[in-house]
Amino acid sequence: VDGFFRSSLVQNAWLRALGADVAWSANVAFFRDLRGSTAHLVAIGDDAFLAGMPLVCCTLRDGAFLTHRRVEVGPAAYVGFGTTLLPGSSVGRAAAAADLAVVGIDQTIAPETSLVGLPGDSARVLAYRRAGRRTVAAPSFRGRGAKRSLRGYHAALSSMLLVVVLGEGLALAVLCLLVDAARTRLDDERAWGPTESRAASELRAWAVVGPWLQVLVGLALAGFGVAQKTLCVGKLRPSDAKDPTVWSTRSIGVAFWLAQFRTNLAIDGWLHGACAGSALYSALWRAMGATVGPDCRLGRIGPPDHDLLTVGARCHVETAGSFYAHDFAGAGTLAFSPVVLGDDCSVRGVSAVLPGASLASGAVVGP
Repeated sequence: VDGFFRSSLVQNAWLRALGADVAWSANVAFFRDLRGSTAHLVAIGDDAFLAGMPLVCCTLRDGAFLTHRRVEVGPAAYVGFGTTLLPGSSVGRAAAAADLAVVGIDQTIAPETSLVGLPGDSARVLAYRRAGRRTVAAPSFRGRGAKRSLRGYHAALSSMLLVVVLGEGLALAVLCLLVDAARTRLDDERAWGPTESRAASELRAWAVVGPWLQVLVGLALAGFGVAQKTLCVGKLRPSDAKDPTVWSTRSIGVAFWLAQFRTNLAIDGWLHGACAGSALYSALWRAMGATVGPDCRLGRIGPPDHDLLTVGARCHVETAGSFYAHDFAGAGTLAFSPVVLGDDCSVRGVSAVLPGASLASGAVVGP
C-alpha cells in the first residue's frame, strides 16, 4: 500500500485498519517503519501532511522492560521527509517538523512553530502561517488545479495512482511475454544445447534481451510521465513570481503533483539501472521543465519540481541525491521556490538540496 497508493484514501484506510487514529483528510505519503503492533498508538489529525519516509517509534526500552507511548501529529501539521518521531512526541496544530529532524522523547512542538535539526531544538515561529501574531494566515491559492475539493482530490489522486499501477502491471506482463517469445525463438535457432532445461533457457533469454526490453518499457513510461506532467500538472511557478503556484494540500493540483511523483518513481525503477547518469536522464529533466546544462550526470528523476530547477554545466548528482523545490510553507499550503546549481557542482551520497538553495560553481554537497 505504501508503494502504490501513498497519500490516498487507500493509504488512510490501511492505517486505520492497523489501528491508527488517522483522519480521512490527512495526507500520509509513506512510512519508513511502522509496526502493526503499535500502530494504535499513532494519531494523525485533520489536514496533517506527512512527507516521505518518516520514522514513527512508539516503543521505549526501560531496563528489561518495553514501554509504549503515543505519538501525535496535530491538525494541519507538517512532518518533513525522513523525520523521526520518538515515543511520546507530539507535533502541535499547524506546527512543522523539518526534513530529517528528530522530535525527542516526550518532546512537544508548540502550535504554529517549527523544529529543525538533530536533535531538534528550534522553536521558530512560522511567519508564513501567521497574519499578525495570533491568527493563521489564509494564503491565496493560485495556479492550475488550485480549487480545493476533498472529494475531487481523492478521486483524482486515487484514479491516477491506479492508472500508474495498472500501467506498471501491464508493462511487466508484456515484458514477461516478450522474454518468453525470445526464449522460444532462441530455442528454435538452437542458440544453446537441446538438452538445456526450460528454466535455464529462460534465464539465458532474459540475459540476452531482458535489459533491452526493460529500457523500452521504461521509455514508454517516461513518455507517459512527460505527457502527464505537461497536461495535468502544468508549469509550476515560484512563490515570488507574479502569478505563483500556491496550492491547498487538498486541491486537485496537489493530487496531480503526487500522482506525478509516483510516476517519476516508476520511471526510475525501470530506467535507473541502465540509464542513470546518461544523456537520457538529462533529456528527461529538460522535457519535464528543468534547465540543464551540457555534460551533466543526473542519478534520478526525483520529485516533479523540475520547472524550478536550474542545473549548470558538468554537474554530477548521485543516485541518492535529491532536489526539493516544493515547500509546505503554511498550514495546508504547498508552494515552490527555485533551486539553482552552478557549473561543476556535485551532490553526493544521501544529500538533499532544499527549496530556495543556490549553489555556487564548484560546490560539493555531501561526503
